[in-house]
Amino acid sequence: MPERRLAVEWAVAVAAASATALLYRLAFTLDASCCLVWVAFVPLILATIRFSPTTALLYGWFSGALLNLTTSAWVFEVPGVGIHHGLMLAAYLGIFPAIWCLIVASVWRSRAPFLLAVPAAWVILDFLRAHAGPMAISWATPAYWQHTNPAILQLAAYTGEYGVTFLVMLVNAAIALSVRERRWTALARAGGLVAGAVVLGTLVLRADSSSEMSLRVAVVQPAFSVEEMKTLGGAEKLDILEGLTLQASNDEPNVIVWPEAAVHDWRRDPNLLLRIASIAEESGTSIVLGMSESGKSVRDQGAGQWLSAATPFFRNTAVMISDTGHFAGVYHKNRLVPFSEFSPFDGLPGRPDWIPKPAQPMTAGIEQAQFRLPGNISVIPIICWENLFAGYVRRAVTTDASLVLHLVNDNWAGQSPAARQHNAASVVRAVENRIPFVTASNTGPSQIIDAHGRVIAEIPDLFVRGVVAAEVQVPRDRSFYHQAGDWFVVLCALLLAAGLNQRRGRRS
Repeated sequence: MPERRLAVEWAVAVAAASATALLYRLAFTLDASCCLVWVAFVPLILATIRFSPTTALLYGWFSGALLNLTTSAWVFEVPGVGIHHGLMLAAYLGIFPAIWCLIVASVWRSRAPFLLAVPAAWVILDFLRAHAGPMAISWATPAYWQHTNPAILQLAAYTGEYGVTFLVMLVNAAIALSVRERRWTALARAGGLVAGAVVLGTLVLRADSSSEMSLRVAVVQPAFSVEEMKTLGGAEKLDILEGLTLQASNDEPNVIVWPEAAVHDWRRDPNLLLRIASIAEESGTSIVLGMSESGKSVRDQGAGQWLSAATPFFRNTAVMISDTGHFAGVYHKNRLVPFSEFSPFDGLPGRPDWIPKPAQPMTAGIEQAQFRLPGNISVIPIICWENLFAGYVRRAVTTDASLVLHLVNDNWAGQSPAARQHNAASVVRAVENRIPFVTASNTGPSQIIDAHGRVIAEIPDLFVRGVVAAEVQVPRDRSFYHQAGDWFVVLCALLLAAGLNQRRGRRS
C-alpha cells in the first residue's frame, strides 16, 4: 500500500510538471501572455511543497528539464543538433528550476514569507542564468512572455525585466497558496499589485512623452533560407537586396537596415563592398548590414594591438555604409553563442567528442560601437542573441543614442516559434532603456518597436520577402533602470535572505 501511494504521488507530480510545461509553452504559442503565464507555475508549486527539500531538488531538475524541452523544442531544428544535444541543454537549464524548487520546499517548511520568497528566488536564479559566464543564457523568461502586454511591461523601465518576472511569479505563488490554504488574502494582495502595475503602465502609455526627434527607419527582409545562404552567390544575394533596398528608399528613411549575415566576407571580395556602396548611393540612404568576415589578424584585448596568425579568424560583423557610399563604421559581435560560434570547453583535457563543436568558430569583438547617421544621429548595432542580455544592452546604449539596430538571422529555426521568442527580448530591452528597437531579421518577423515596447510596424510572417518602414519617436531621457541597473535583483536577494532566516510567522 505505501508503494502504491508513493507511485500515485509521483504520477500526480509528473502530471503537474507536465501541466506547467504545457501551459508555459501555450502562453507564448497562443499569444495568451495576459492569462496563461500567470497560472502556469501553480501546478509545479503545489507539487513541490509536498516534497522534502532534497526530493524537491530532484523533482525540480526533472521539471525544469521538461519545461525547457517543451519551450525550446525548436532546438532540434538546428542543423547538426541531435537528440543528445537537446537533452544536455535541457539538463543544464534544469539546474536553475531545481534550485528554485529546493528553495520553495524549504521556505514552505520553514514558514518563511512564502509570497515574497518564491518570486524573489526565481528572479535571482534568472539573473544567475543570464550571468553564467560562457554558459550564460536568458531565453524564454516570464518577462519576455509579457511582450504583448505593454501596460505590465512598463514596469521594466524601473526594475528591468526582473520586476516583471517577479510580478508574474508572485501571482503564481499567491494562487498556489490560496488553493493550498483555502484562504484568498494572498491572492487579493497579489491582485492589488497587478492592478497597480496595470494602472501605472496605462498612465505611462497614455502620457505625452517628450521626444527629442523622430526618425524614419526601413528594414529589408530578404528571407534567405539555409539552403539559399549556401548556394546563392554574393552577386545574386545583392540583386535581391538591391531591389528591396530601392523599394525601401521610397519612404525616405534615415537608415535602411539589412539583417545579420546578409552577405559574406567583403575582405575577400572588395567588389562586394563597392556594390553595396553603389546601392547606398543610389538609394540616398545609409545602410547598416550584417556580414560574416574573415582575416589573418585579430586585436588582442589585453595587449590592445593587432596580432597576426597562421590561421584565419572569423567574425560576425555589422558595418555601416553612408548615403555617399563610404565605409562609415564596423562592429564585431561581442557575445558569441556557445557551441555555435565558440566552444566553452576548448582546452580542457579529456574533452569528450560528443560535446558539439562549432562548424565555424568565431572571434568575439572586444568593444561596443555606435554608428553615426547624417545629422550626428547615434545608433547602436547589436547582433543575434546579444539582445537577450539586459546588462549588455544597457551598457551599449549611450545617453545620446537614438536607436538600437538588432540584426538577426534565425533561418535555422524554420517555422518554429524560436524567431518570435527571440524577438520578444527586444521588446523588453526597448522598455528597459526607453529607446526604440529595430529588429532586422533575415526570415522574419522583422519589427520596428517604439520606446514603450509597442510593435508599430512589422513583417509578421516567416520566410516572406519584403520591406517595412515606420517613424519612431526618440525620447529625451533614458529610463530609471538604464541609470540604476539591476537594483531590483539586489532587493530580491535581501528579501530572500531575510525570508530564509525567518523561522516563524505567517506564510503570506
